[in-house]
Amino acid sequence: MRMTFIRWLHLWRQRPAALPMEQENLLEDVLLRVLASIDSRLGASGHRFPARTVLLALYSSFLVDIDQGMRSPRRPRGDDLPEDLLDRASRPDIDDATREACQFLLTMHWSGRLRERALRAMEPGGSRLALAASLLRCADWVDPIRHVATDMTARLLDRSTDDDVFALMPLIYRMRGHVRFPHDRLDPKLEAWLTSSDARLERALTSFVLLKRWALRFLFEQRAPVEARVLEQAIADPDPTIPIIVFERLAELPVASRAIVMASGLRAKHPLVRQYALRAIARDVSRVPLQVLHRALIDRSAGMRSFAAHTLRTQYHDDPVAFWRGLVDAGTAPWSAYLSLAEHSTADDESRLRRALVHPFARVRAAALLALMRLGMRATDAEFVRFASDPSPRVRRVLAGFCRSGDIPLVNHRLRLLWTALPNSATGSAGELLDALPAGERLDLLFAFEPTTDAERRWWNGMLAVWSDSALGWWETEPALRARLAELLARRSSVLDLPLRIRLEKGAAR
Repeated sequence: MRMTFIRWLHLWRQRPAALPMEQENLLEDVLLRVLASIDSRLGASGHRFPARTVLLALYSSFLVDIDQGMRSPRRPRGDDLPEDLLDRASRPDIDDATREACQFLLTMHWSGRLRERALRAMEPGGSRLALAASLLRCADWVDPIRHVATDMTARLLDRSTDDDVFALMPLIYRMRGHVRFPHDRLDPKLEAWLTSSDARLERALTSFVLLKRWALRFLFEQRAPVEARVLEQAIADPDPTIPIIVFERLAELPVASRAIVMASGLRAKHPLVRQYALRAIARDVSRVPLQVLHRALIDRSAGMRSFAAHTLRTQYHDDPVAFWRGLVDAGTAPWSAYLSLAEHSTADDESRLRRALVHPFARVRAAALLALMRLGMRATDAEFVRFASDPSPRVRRVLAGFCRSGDIPLVNHRLRLLWTALPNSATGSAGELLDALPAGERLDLLFAFEPTTDAERRWWNGMLAVWSDSALGWWETEPALRARLAELLARRSSVLDLPLRIRLEKGAAR
């Protein structure tokens, strides 16, 4: 929301001055100092822009932030609105748009007297900003102002256009979360306004999420049966909470509508909605159609595949693993089938999993490696290098985990093999694997490593420097470590960087 405001400021700063100078000065006095103080990114002084246009362009719930920012203790008191502003703005030479912007901002003033005066002054216009101001003051901390604002909001709702009220719905819902909001008076008024015409209900169903939820629940509770068109629209909503409302009321729908909902749910983008649809079908029929289960067995969602596998076992007494194996053997398996096969694999699947190690999708390669290690695979040196050079961090993290646990040993000759086989990427690969090891094993490998090239020497010195920063300080070095440092200095002194060598020498001597 804030970025919308910044874009408006940028656009209006590029325009030539169009208002009379006195109006421009008044506007600058009112808005520039105040709104610029809310966020330092909003710009420097000297720029002029029409306040009402900017305020109307904001997402309405952001007006709450402006209201709070106007009285923020972090703002300089010199930025407070002048107390004579309401009188100055009422002069005949001030245009209506500037006057309304000044009145709107004064409804946020620290003075309750000025807030109430400005609020009453805005009501005759009946504009969107007037309704916004009354909504903001419905949660005012001063009881008389709150009562005035509540009465004004109720009257303005009847006078405002549908466009204005719907534009302010995000503000309304944000204010309804306030502890001082008068729910007992305004909630029935808002509900009556929304339900007074089918056009408003229809518009609510395409509004923001909170309003869509309310409208859909209202239709189920007050206007049942809900039209099939509305149900399909709800199921296709990108927010999963909307279709879930439909599935929670599924038993209340006619048979034809239930079929439409379940069929639409299976095609939904969100995996949670697809799961709701499949579970609803499983409850609704004695046996889920086999083609539906087969599609679900290769769904992108692991939850969907898992429930489909359970349903296939219980309703058809078939093995879902056999289905996944058949797809892999036929060369038509999507990546999701490989993942499920890896999760449920047995020793008979070793050849399939080894083929999956070269799959183009990293998740499949990582899953295959995990499954093969679970089945007792012993990685060869060539396989170790291939896993370490995998372009995906996911696969390399799996390898690092097995190196840490010792299931895939990282020993001296394999560390040397990385530099021989992967001269261009060994710095990163070797560092990732060593960082995953316990501190003692990492230090053993570093002390035993013999750099032969400039790249190896730089990497080795860097790794030792990181270790020395954490292990060598002003404290006394343990005798065993002093002996190891002395041995390292005797064997590798010529390839140690001078600052590091000095530090290690101090550690060996301390």
